[in-house]
Amino acid sequence: MSKLTSKGAVLALVAVAALLSWHTAAEPGTGAEKAAFPATLGEPAGVSAADNWPQFRGPGGLGIAEDAGVPRSWSETENIVWKAEIEGLGHSSPVIWGDTIFLTTALEGETIPGAGAPTHYIGGQVFKHPQAMGSDRRHTLKVMALDRASGEVLWSDVAYEGRVYDDRHRGASYASATAVTDGERVYFYFGSQGVYAYDFDGHQVWGTDLGDFSCFGVGLGTSPVLYGNVLILQIDDGEGAGSFIDAATGDVAYQGGRIPVPASMLMSSLLVVDGKIMLSTPEGDTFWIATGPEFSIAGHNSLDEPILTTPAIVGGMIYLRGRTHLYAIGSVDNEP
Repeated sequence: MSKLTSKGAVLALVAVAALLSWHTAAEPGTGAEKAAFPATLGEPAGVSAADNWPQFRGPGGLGIAEDAGVPRSWSETENIVWKAEIEGLGHSSPVIWGDTIFLTTALEGETIPGAGAPTHYIGGQVFKHPQAMGSDRRHTLKVMALDRASGEVLWSDVAYEGRVYDDRHRGASYASATAVTDGERVYFYFGSQGVYAYDFDGHQVWGTDLGDFSCFGVGLGTSPVLYGNVLILQIDDGEGAGSFIDAATGDVAYQGGRIPVPASMLMSSLLVVDGKIMLSTPEGDTFWIATGPEFSIAGHNSLDEPILTTPAIVGGMIYLRGRTHLYAIGSVDNEP
């Protein structure tokens, strides 16, 4: 069952220190101790074997599988090694490390009298998606591990059970975010219902309550990113917020500011580039966010059209698609 550490209301930009190597240092003049956060993030989480698929879109989030031996055809009667029934509804992708597959699922329960979603506003007008549903019911959010060779469920656990903060789209799930693993622990994210770390034997190491933040009644659409020992979450409630979680403890290391746009409206996924976080917005802005020792916007660039896609970066160039144009961004020396 859930063992949450409450962090209160929605986090302003919360940076939750995440390097296992960070230490404590005495604050000058007080004798008190505080967390000493490294100036930059560590190296990306390593992948020690080609058999591992540790996060959304695989190693490095690249969406590239080097295994050329997979079958090109299958059906219910052809090339099915095993099939395992998963109760409930979940849209998280499988995460694989060694012989273990990790998944999430959500089970809908009874109606809760008086429960419902918060009121959403767009442009000052009340907004409710016509296919929003779910906030008036009790939900059980489960995490599980399956054997890669047989499909047998090795363990499952209820990470959260109870009322949810917001609706979801009729075609979505409260278990949509794909987990991420570093080979020792696996991290599961359920939006306002918390983020959780488990060891490979199914024991919950920590659980953190991120507070209530809405997804405009359509559900969570992002998955966590593990960079070094930093677990990066993209969350928001109207003004833009993000969280950096200590993968060892889940503790808050420091609190900072917000990007000056609603992060719930972001369509592009975040990227970690040269130790900084890159976020693009539907307003045409791209922000570079520093990763420590305190929150700061390290850079800001603007274009004249919305950015709804995730950039591609190769050869010192950024290829960024706006609504009507594809931009190639680079210095003169980097032009291909």
